[in-house]
Amino acid sequence: MRSSIIQIISGSKARNGSRGLGRLSLTLTIILFLAACGVDDDASDASEPPVSAATDSIPSTEEAIKIRWGVNNPYFNGNIPVTVGIESGIFSEYGLEVTAVETQTPMPAVIAGDADFAVGGAPPWLSAVAQGKDAVVVATLFPKATQAVMVSPDSPLVEFKDQWPEAITGLQGMTIGVSVAGAQVDLSTRYLLLQAGLVPDEDVTVAALGGGTPQVAAFEDGRVEAIMGFVPFIQVLEGRGTAVSIFDFTNMPEGAPDTLNQPYMLAIADPTFIEENPEVVQRLQDALVAVGEFIADDENTAELIAILSPHFEGLEPAVIEQIIAQMREAGFDPSYTCDDFTKAVDMMTALEILDQQLECETYVKAG
Repeated sequence: MRSSIIQIISGSKARNGSRGLGRLSLTLTIILFLAACGVDDDASDASEPPVSAATDSIPSTEEAIKIRWGVNNPYFNGNIPVTVGIESGIFSEYGLEVTAVETQTPMPAVIAGDADFAVGGAPPWLSAVAQGKDAVVVATLFPKATQAVMVSPDSPLVEFKDQWPEAITGLQGMTIGVSVAGAQVDLSTRYLLLQAGLVPDEDVTVAALGGGTPQVAAFEDGRVEAIMGFVPFIQVLEGRGTAVSIFDFTNMPEGAPDTLNQPYMLAIADPTFIEENPEVVQRLQDALVAVGEFIADDENTAELIAILSPHFEGLEPAVIEQIIAQMREAGFDPSYTCDDFTKAVDMMTALEILDQQLECETYVKAG
């Protein structure tokens, strides 16, 4: 595993001219694209700087905004837009110089002043707000939850696969493993149990096992009957044939709580940093749109696998390609609305973590 804190400066792995031409083609008409095909082979020489329409919106004399961005360790799909933005050079094109700070829990890094932005879900963000901490959302990084309740193939709960609420009420008397207490996976598990009429830690034991490998190991060793899995560990378990998903957040059964249909991973920021750098929100929104377009383009699959492989340690390229395909299917929209905020507040109120009314305009700075 890499060191707990890594620094990757955006643009340090910016692609050569051929990538720039590919991105430029997104903004040209098909006629101009066909005309461009006539350039000679020297046009893609690596010595030439990337060509991108993106840079037209950022004055060349304007100083880049430096951002320390907390990302999760172990790595999961909420970090992908940030990593792609850094390593493809897209953030750099929009005047953002991003340093990735890797930590198991990014949200506290923002609260402590060790990071300016964090990758995180709405539940841990609003937990911090409930404790009087200052943090705002500036963008959505992943629009849909990629979690699943998983059991062994021989579990009696398999017969209730994709049924609401039976797939969840069947957990009564069992132990379900989550990642870290108070994290996104833990709080969404507790909310799901409540909505199915079960009391967490009374009807169903919720055990914090540590994210990723420890959680998988505890499940495969039989220490827990179920886990709330998340990408990429869902794919790992399914690939080994040791687990079956009985409740998939990406394709919830009819009647399941609509509150869970909210953006999964967010760009959460220190409000002081936003006040001191008011242009950062628009730059980031624009850059994330470009990142989404880059991820959505099938022609970039090989490059995306090359970018992500060092972070998804031990995963086969075919599994990483499945994760990329899942992102493409989910779509990408960096906006975070007051409707999204209301769902998150309702969820945290049901968990009795929030007991106050919050004004969307105070905590949401995304378009």
